[in-house]
Amino acid sequence: MKNLYILTALLLCSSALAQSTNFFGPSGAYEGSAYTTGGATNYYGPSGQYLGNSYTNSGSTNYYAPNGAYEGSSYGPAIAAPYGE
Repeated sequence: MKNLYILTALLLCSSALAQSTNFFGPSGAYEGSAYTTGGATNYYGPSGQYLGNSYTNSGSTNYYAPNGAYEGSSYGPAIAAPYGE
């Protein structure tokens, strides 16, 4: 029973740490979303299609395509349009 409480607490904490961001175009149309957990962010288009992901570690961010191919990197705060624009 103790293990069940620990598992429940871990699941609640992990879902509470996830962050979601929605992106909108200039006309206000929904363009997609990003879900971040820890240093990993997954990007999705307006119809839910997976667009790729990024991993951040010590201020450096690496970007990957949906097939896992490396796309590039950046250092510092990212100020950019979401994938697909």
